[in-house]
Amino acid sequence: MLSLRMTAAVCCAAAAATAQDLPMIARVDVETTFTGADANALDFWPEIDRHLTDAILAAADPMLSESGYVVDVEIAEISMDGLATLPDSGAFNHLEGWVHVRDVEDAAPIESARIVLDAQSSVIAETPRFYIIPGRPDFYIVLVNAFAARVVEEVVELGA
Repeated sequence: MLSLRMTAAVCCAAAAATAQDLPMIARVDVETTFTGADANALDFWPEIDRHLTDAILAAADPMLSESGYVVDVEIAEISMDGLATLPDSGAFNHLEGWVHVRDVEDAAPIESARIVLDAQSSVIAETPRFYIIPGRPDFYIVLVNAFAARVVEEVVELGA
């Protein structure tokens, strides 16, 4: 089974803090922009922006509020063993992008962090909220959920 090595702290950052300690998130926007002309991930996974947004919102559930940070996520690379052209199966083992946290929409980020995930065969730690994406293979579900957990961790660290 394809999964990802993650520490318990990464998976459970939001769950470990009390509700009053958590920074709030008002909105999450995800956009996929590839620079390589041969990138074909969106041919296989055209809804990854929506799935990642839903996974982040599920992971950040106790942190959602109308008054909070605006979280913008840019997916920059989806690849298989370093190749931007995915095989006919659409399988990928690398998901990379940026998370930008803003006080208000269109303001300069108060924090930006690069997130790079490389999948390996291992056991993933239990997560308090795991977003199930119907009809998607395990590698897709694991990488989307792990990326979402890392986005939430970046916001939680901002509030620490």
